Amino acid sequence: MVDRAATLTRQQRRILEELHLHPAGLTVREISDSVGLHSNTVRGHVDVLEERELVAVVIRPSSGPGRPSRVYVAQSAHPGRPTAHLAALIRVAVGTMEPGRSIEQAREWGRNWAESMIATNALPPGTDVVAVTTALMSEMGFAPVADDSTVRLYRCPLLAPDGTIPPEVCSIHEGMIAAVASEIGGRRNLSITPVLGRFDGPISCSVRFESRRASEAEAETAPEGAGPEGPEEAAPEGAPPDRAPQGPGPQAAGDSGPTPTSGG
Repeated sequence: MVDRAATLTRQQRRILEELHLHPAGLTVREISDSVGLHSNTVRGHVDVLEERELVAVVIRPSSGPGRPSRVYVAQSAHPGRPTAHLAALIRVAVGTMEPGRSIEQAREWGRNWAESMIATNALPPGTDVVAVTTALMSEMGFAPVADDSTVRLYRCPLLAPDGTIPPEVCSIHEGMIAAVASEIGGRRNLSITPVLGRFDGPISCSVRFESRRASEAEAETAPEGAGPEGPEEAAPEGAPPDRAPQGPGPQAAGDSGPTPTSGG
């Protein structure tokens, strides 16, 4: 079922989530009222969900004169509660990391995680790192949208109830994605640009990939002491040197808007 959901659009995911919240099912009109889309638009999206066997149609008898209603029901249990418990466990686990090197230790956890997926053939199939990363992050519930060399994540299933997330959790994903990209080849240098604060609006985190050749060429021409992208920038004011800002990644500043600019 995860694979059938991997390429859903944001609106289709929103409708599927709404159906998860209503186990008894919803009609097209009820879905339309809940998500704010025209009924004809909703009807097209639920047809796709039905074709992929992500929803089933149940006929609801009419309570009066008129035809019975077609009710759409999600075909799987709502994943929210198990995810919430696992997310809490992860947050507790990263709190036990060694002070002063927790970020690097988190990246190591991520690399080990990726190696386990590679060894057990658990990665989505493919040879393009952006496509594989998009499919993988979709499986994990991050609602990714790929755009050329950038994968934007429109949901974080690991947030605490107050909307925050330890930076080590983001670093785990950074290490995992970097190891996956290295295994696949091609673009493997990446940065993860986190959003600061909550995922409660049209905002996203970004995973940006660079081609290995372009990165190496920049490194050859960079002035001494500078990395592939130029001189190292200072850490955000007030941020500890070994900890990243809140959000899914160890870098700085977040994206804003449903179609954020490439600058993040």
